[in-house]
Amino acid sequence: SYENAREIQEKMRPSTDLDLAVTYSNMGLLYTSLNDTSNALLYHQKALEIRTKNLEVNHPDLATTYNNIGLVYDQRQEFSTALSYYEKTLKIYTQILPDNHPWLATTYKNIGLAKISMGERMIGLNNLCKAREIRKIALPSNHPSIASICGTIGGIYQEAGDYTTALKFYEEALDIGKRAPHIDYACLAMTYYNMSRILNELKQYDKALKYAELAVQSASKSSMTTNADAVKFKKNFEQLQTKRL
Repeated sequence: SYENAREIQEKMRPSTDLDLAVTYSNMGLLYTSLNDTSNALLYHQKALEIRTKNLEVNHPDLATTYNNIGLVYDQRQEFSTALSYYEKTLKIYTQILPDNHPWLATTYKNIGLAKISMGERMIGLNNLCKAREIRKIALPSNHPSIASICGTIGGIYQEAGDYTTALKFYEEALDIGKRAPHIDYACLAMTYYNMSRILNELKQYDKALKYAELAVQSASKSSMTTNADAVKFKKNFEQLQTKRL
């Protein structure tokens, strides 16, 4: 286990050893996945301390560590602190990576979502759109990461009540998602559901019902759809059916 590896490495190696930083980093990721943010931060900070002492200021491992710490603060809903770490990540990546590298896209996405969570919607959307543009250049046209960012942007516009723009991004997400090498039916189902809700608001009831049904059908093909989501999709479909009667 990582815990055993850490104990052995701490006994055998000096505390500045970069291999120990890798173990600390992996421990941090493990605790992040378990939602134990206190221990996650503890180990990521230990990794950062070693890497800061032993690596160049623009080393990619430092950028990764800053990003990992940002994600933990995101999990704690401490968005301004998360943002400060994402910006450190971005500073390194813009120095060492090509303009259209996928890691830059992920960093812009993280910054965008943090900004939106802080109430700065337009700045957040600008960053999300940067992430989308980079992914469209750097990745195959049917890559799920492009569909994912389009769906995220669609959701922000939906929350803002800009339904026309939201639908445009959801349609792009659908088009890409249906062409992906491995179709993510859970993601498709959520997109169909969101489009159905918008079309219902726009009083386009027939189309809303069609997308509601597609959400239910897609969810039935996915083992990743949660029971709560499946119930939500079914309820939406039944309510729209009733509306037509």
